[in-house]
Amino acid sequence: MARQISEVIESENLPIETVYMFNNQNKQIGTLFEVKESKITELENNKEKIKEVFINSFKIIAEKLKVYK
Repeated sequence: MARQISEVIESENLPIETVYMFNNQNKQIGTLFEVKESKITELENNKEKIKEVFINSFKIIAEKLKVYK
């Protein structure tokens, strides 16, 4: 699933990126989503805009992932 989400982010050129984190406690790789560095200055100190970026991006991801069902 994480790979499919990453593919959608890349193909749709969304302003977020997938970041993989290794959790030492349970020895698992987790997935995080962060605003792309190139977008940070534009959104700096504006939590509403950052929230909007994530909400809009995940709406697109959810819509595109329907094709993977």
